[in-house]
Amino acid sequence: MPADPELAPIWRIVFRQKGFFNMASAVIFIAGVAVSEPFAEWTRTDTAGSMMYFDIFLAHAFFFGAIYWWMADHPLRHRAILYLSIPIEISFMSIVLGNAIAGVIPVWLIIPGLQDGLCAVLFTILLRNNPEPARG
Repeated sequence: MPADPELAPIWRIVFRQKGFFNMASAVIFIAGVAVSEPFAEWTRTDTAGSMMYFDIFLAHAFFFGAIYWWMADHPLRHRAILYLSIPIEISFMSIVLGNAIAGVIPVWLIIPGLQDGLCAVLFTILLRNNPEPARG
């Protein structure tokens, strides 16, 4: 099925990039932490008690990535996902930035948080510039 013709091609790229970034990050972190003790120390995820929450988070990140990839051709057909994604992206960014400022995570890990913040802004722009047609 072709992409929505009324949307600029950049939106497809935004959603594909977001999907790829989420899925790739989840796979890299799950594999890295599972097989490499130095990687776990470097990312400060070497605490056994927090691994369950870390794994749950990565599973969510992966599946959200798959959803973004899937909806890239027709993002406006999935407005509910976009509306739900905006506060999720903002909360993730806030949690990451807060933990980086507090020294809980390495500063370089703010990159995914900033990327999510940018996506929240872009999703908001997409929704504002493409109001839902009136029903009736």
